[in-house]
Amino acid sequence: MAREEELTIDAPSKRIRLFSIDEKDAEEICAGINNTDVSNLILLANTVLQVEEERKRIKKFIEHPDVEMFTVKITNEQHWQIIGTIGLHEIDWHSGNGRIGILIFKEFQGQGNGEEAVNALVEYAFRKLCFAKVYANIFMQNDRSQNIFYKCGFMPTGIRPKHYKLEGKLNDMIEMTKLNKPT
Repeated sequence: MAREEELTIDAPSKRIRLFSIDEKDAEEICAGINNTDVSNLILLANTVLQVEEERKRIKKFIEHPDVEMFTVKITNEQHWQIIGTIGLHEIDWHSGNGRIGILIFKEFQGQGNGEEAVNALVEYAFRKLCFAKVYANIFMQNDRSQNIFYKCGFMPTGIRPKHYKLEGKLNDMIEMTKLNKPT
């Protein structure tokens, strides 16, 4: 479902907020990603992002019916600063599920920001989109991401052997899933 209007999702602490991604965010996203180790990220490994290319990528996200993409922002009480991106990809609207992808810029990692962003997006997926489940595919060696998803209530549901080729090597991935529990 392509986005028709700006969407904002508050994390419970109110210090983190998810904003619908916009082409105007490209420069800030490039600066943050280019200063972050993205070796564990599928689409961005060994890449230096260029602003115009990022604008094109964002435009595709906005127009794609099976993607809901957001910037993760933190407030310093005067303005909201982009600290990463998060999104639902491969959305199956009929079955009510989608894959979460997240990137928090290096200087904002290890502070609970990823956990807050994942929890906010999961809440949105379950309550607003009525999803039955959300899942993440994570490189086996990416302990940091696995720990974030564990903390958010995701459980391992399978190993995808030799699932993704990166730098000439096929890598195993772990799938982690969270089910929507009826209230």
